[in-house]
Amino acid sequence: MNAHDMLRAAAVDGGDTARLHAMVKKASEGKPITIAFLGGSITAGCNASSKETRYVELVHAWFRCRFPSSTVKCVNAGVGATTSLIGAHRVERDVLSHNPDLVVLDFAVNDSEAFIFRESYESLVCRLMAAPSAPAVLSLFMIIEGGKNVQDQQMEICRCYRVPMISYRNLMWSLLAQNVYQWKDVSTDEVHPNDTGHRMTASLITAFLEEIQDAPATSPSAASLSVPFPSAPVFGRRYMQGKILNAAALVPSKSSGFVRDGGGFQVFADGWKCRKGGGTLGLAVEGANISVLYKKTTQEGSGTLTILSPEKISVETFFPGGWGDYAETIEIIHSEKSAVHNLLLEADGPVSILGFLVS
Repeated sequence: MNAHDMLRAAAVDGGDTARLHAMVKKASEGKPITIAFLGGSITAGCNASSKETRYVELVHAWFRCRFPSSTVKCVNAGVGATTSLIGAHRVERDVLSHNPDLVVLDFAVNDSEAFIFRESYESLVCRLMAAPSAPAVLSLFMIIEGGKNVQDQQMEICRCYRVPMISYRNLMWSLLAQNVYQWKDVSTDEVHPNDTGHRMTASLITAFLEEIQDAPATSPSAASLSVPFPSAPVFGRRYMQGKILNAAALVPSKSSGFVRDGGGFQVFADGWKCRKGGGTLGLAVEGANISVLYKKTTQEGSGTLTILSPEKISVETFFPGGWGDYAETIEIIHSEKSAVHNLLLEADGPVSILGFLVS
């Protein structure tokens, strides 16, 4: 099965391709372009045998070969175990700051069916489409062993905003059902593709882009390149202006046992760390929606984080028997109006607060 045949099996909805045509035209004219990828560990390339065999790098290599007169910058903003909620709050810093011409989204296996992720994915799509560089957005749906992902809820959003979609899940589920492949042939574990899986993922994206490039030349209308937002959202856009506030932006009103942690974790630098004896951290944070971003860890002896104000919520930061450390969230404020909230957090042992998701 060649790449274009695979694309037929993976096709979901071509959506509005005006922005893709504009990006291809720009590259064809030898102008520099920027392609970006935002997602979790699959996007980051976890378990690929080398950097060169990751699907992101393979797509980048295709661009360089296909458009030799264009300088193609590639931004890999994949961070393991992150959801579209975190993505919606870091997209400005990690993606839009590079003025991308294309953004590939990959959160179908990291998000759950919880309503918060329906709103966050829609917010993320809208934030990208409203960006000054008017990037083309392409939604990619990967797969967990057993066929599960949340592509159905993401497809509902993408159809509303006419975002093109490709489902690796649809292709792989079909090939597995036909016994063309066994799961072990394309994946290293229950989630992450091996080099074959990465190669197939890249082929789906590049085959789609080849069909865009080879299609009859069109002149994208101004309407197609503008923000095509319907008056009512599918689920909600409350996180559309999301950002991450950390120790560089927030000065504690109270701090006992917590110290500033410049090293941070993953891409989340400059948070706060509590030592073994526990401690208390007080902060004034302004926003309508606020989530605590903290580190979930397999390190034994890690503490319990308790939000005492505005409402008591406790979370265990220990991840017993887990596959590794990751950034987790707990929403503590969910409202329609922005206000200043005096937060009081307490830890009874080692805890890392990476920042606050605020919108």
